[in-house]
Amino acid sequence: MDELLSVDDVAARLQLRPRTVREYIRAGRLRATRIGKQYRIHIEDLKLIERGTVAPSPDPGDTAATRTTASVVVRVDAASAEQEQRISSLLNVSGAAPRVALQIVSMPDYHALQVIASGPLDAVLTVLTTINNALEITCD
Repeated sequence: MDELLSVDDVAARLQLRPRTVREYIRAGRLRATRIGKQYRIHIEDLKLIERGTVAPSPDPGDTAATRTTASVVVRVDAASAEQEQRISSLLNVSGAAPRVALQIVSMPDYHALQVIASGPLDAVLTVLTTINNALEITCD
């Protein structure tokens, strides 16, 4: 199982303040899982930052449109196993949804798939387009 670190643990390893680490998470520079009211960071995601492969910080000169964020919940009812696999595969591909925090939940009792996406508006729209395209392909 992957090792999960707290914000304080990551801050100590990166020699940053915990507040800065939380800002990285909110900006999409560092992936984290929210457990209750606290963030937990996978050790692998921390290693990406330590290697310097983290996305560059947002340019302060960006327009308001690029700073607009969105959180959406998409529930696909009566999702077939093929649709679930296609959507999960497309969204989990490295780089398929940069800057977006994704949670993909299969609900077999309801024959449904739920995708929660949070991040910059343009990136979340890309996720929605990907889901739509995957559904259209599997419906044919």
